Amino acid sequence: MRIFQYTFTAILLLVLQLTADAQSIVRGPYLQAGSQTEVTIRWRTDIATTSKVGIGTTTGTYPTNVTDNTSTTEHIIRVTGLLPNTKYYYTVGTTTTVLQGDADNFFVTAPADTSTRKITAAVFGDCGRNDNNYQTNSLNQYLTHLQNKGMKGADLMLLLGDNAYQNGTDAEYTSGFFGAYQSTILKNHILFPTPGNHDYANDAGRQDDHAIPYYDIFTVPDAGQSGGVASNNKAYYSYNWGNIHFLSLDSYGEEDAGTTRLYDTNGKQVQWIKNDLAANTKKWTIAYWHHPPYTMGNHNSDNESELVAIRQNFIQILERNGVDLILCGHSHNYERSYLLKSYTGNEAAFNTTTHTADSSSAKYDGSANSCPYIYPSGKKAHGTVYVVSGSAGASGGVQAGYPHNAMPFSYNDGGILFLEIEDNRLDAKFIRQDGVIADKFTIIKDANRRDTFTITPGSSIELSANWVGGYVWSTSATSKKITVSPTANTLYSVKDSSTNTCINNEYYIKVQFPAGVQSTTGKDGVIVYPVPANGMLYAKATGIINTNVKAEIISLNGQILQSDVVNTDSEGLLHIDISHLPKVTQLILRISSEANTYSMPFTVQ
Repeated sequence: MRIFQYTFTAILLLVLQLTADAQSIVRGPYLQAGSQTEVTIRWRTDIATTSKVGIGTTTGTYPTNVTDNTSTTEHIIRVTGLLPNTKYYYTVGTTTTVLQGDADNFFVTAPADTSTRKITAAVFGDCGRNDNNYQTNSLNQYLTHLQNKGMKGADLMLLLGDNAYQNGTDAEYTSGFFGAYQSTILKNHILFPTPGNHDYANDAGRQDDHAIPYYDIFTVPDAGQSGGVASNNKAYYSYNWGNIHFLSLDSYGEEDAGTTRLYDTNGKQVQWIKNDLAANTKKWTIAYWHHPPYTMGNHNSDNESELVAIRQNFIQILERNGVDLILCGHSHNYERSYLLKSYTGNEAAFNTTTHTADSSSAKYDGSANSCPYIYPSGKKAHGTVYVVSGSAGASGGVQAGYPHNAMPFSYNDGGILFLEIEDNRLDAKFIRQDGVIADKFTIIKDANRRDTFTITPGSSIELSANWVGGYVWSTSATSKKITVSPTANTLYSVKDSSTNTCINNEYYIKVQFPAGVQSTTGKDGVIVYPVPANGMLYAKATGIINTNVKAEIISLNGQILQSDVVNTDSEGLLHIDISHLPKVTQLILRISSEANTYSMPFTVQ
């Protein structure tokens, strides 16, 4: 009996070991709900197992482990206690076995709120199928683009809906989404999705009850764990990444017991949007959802009621709250607008003069009318760029009115949108499925401005161009920053280049005496600085502005030690080199113009 017991135990252990060896990952891993200090890592196994994630800042070394002893096929591990703006590598598996982990398994946490470092995001719309090899080609060209830029991954991956066709089933997600992306970009792009009508199976019942695989597959920061106001609804949410605020919205699902959608401005979702935007303090705001307000691709925004309603009822809320960029899918092509403002009509009603804040192409490539869209930061209706990017996998036809009059930068081809945002500059590129950058545009905030600074005589000031790009200063310097020491009021300027002058910042430097410096003689009204003087003497006298005067240095016994003709500036300021005069000597400054003579005693130090 004892021998049989030992034999049975050995067989059982062997079976358990063989079972463990048979475990494999059938979905993922993929990264969700990232923030400055946390991320969720998910994967699916073919049989139920325990869960473990190893984390480290060096590939191959994973000193931190997060485990869950619950046996499951759907593994969801929340990793906490991370550092902002830090690259981490990870492995996934069971509490006893690493199932997957290599140099491509990594993510970068969100930077600090004050960071201005470059943020990158890959935008995939309608990516859940492979029409005409759009899915395969778009992914490959995106990977090539990353390689050419010396990058292994973007910070973020945004999904614009219709992530799995035709009905958003779990099996369709396995084949049409995870099958395409899990071996490459899902391992190292933190993913923030939004649903489309195909994710809802185009079903009215699912619109209402939201009983769709999408909500089981994705973990989103609906509790505000990635920044923004908590929505407490997985259909829509917001998050922050550096100086960018994102809103992921649901344009197909219904709220309020099936009575409202995104275009119902009194509905639950829109009321949350208003509260979220009111609390937003980020320099950039980007909103994305599935159904576009303007399109003439395989959908028509003139006659499809839900698109008309979004345009007429909803988008003005975003525009007046300073949303910079709106991204949508649904139409299986690429379309991009001017910088639009207060345009809610049909295509025929569009007027470039009336409905654009700027009608440049914004390509910023030196071609005619291609300067960036430039406007001040803030929650104001400065204009918004609208992009339809719905051809990362799906292909479709176009309407008779294509391209839409307000969306002239359009291509009926597959591809993805790539965003780069650094400080106050945003660059977007449509990477077509053949590798061509078919469209690009740039937005720069707070440029083309004039600032005034005041310094004391003899001091210096550092001037800095306030954008990312090229620089040509009026001093001929080409660096982003220069240090100047003007002796009189001076206007400096910096442009973006010597020929492509879309930006021209001006800096007016006023040279003034510090408060409290005044004449000891009183009646002559002469001011000198510094007291005692050292090397350079600065003086100012009433009534001698922008004129030539004689400036004389006289000893107490009346000997003229120095005489110069000096030009005063618009403040009446003049400067005199006294570096050769004897030290610790009391002298007299005499200033003579055609009408007046002023004098002031001073001491050389």
